[in-house]
Amino acid sequence: MAFEKFRRKASSKMRDYQRRTSAAPTPSWMQGRYGSDHLGRLLLVLSLVCIVLSLFPRLWLLSLVGLVILSICYWRMFSKRTDKRYQENMRYLRATAGIRRRVRKARKRHADRKVYRYVRCPECRKEMRVPKGKGTVRIVCPACKSEFTTKS
Repeated sequence: MAFEKFRRKASSKMRDYQRRTSAAPTPSWMQGRYGSDHLGRLLLVLSLVCIVLSLFPRLWLLSLVGLVILSICYWRMFSKRTDKRYQENMRYLRATAGIRRRVRKARKRHADRKVYRYVRCPECRKEMRVPKGKGTVRIVCPACKSEFTTKS
């Protein structure tokens, strides 16, 4: 009996939470428009940086550059040519894939720095994680199957 009461109360709280956090429907004037994407966010950040930097003396031209970039950002957002905007965004993502991969890898290494140590295979240069604090460990490379030892 008490469990049923608890379950009903928990489910009503969950429904309230879902109702509060659900995304609002797209306004009718925005339907069929492209909206925001990775390239749009980059343009928005660049425009804000230019506008903030224009507050310094003798950099007033940056405010014009920032406004031009911001207008391009909004033009892309409100565009109805979604296929063209999608292609532009995909070109941007392909061009920045290597940089984004390196940043993601560096963040992961930084998060793992207290638990793991990263080592490279002397044969094929493949990078592997080794748990820290295990002393000298023997590692078999999963790519080339060579064995080597290292401190962890």
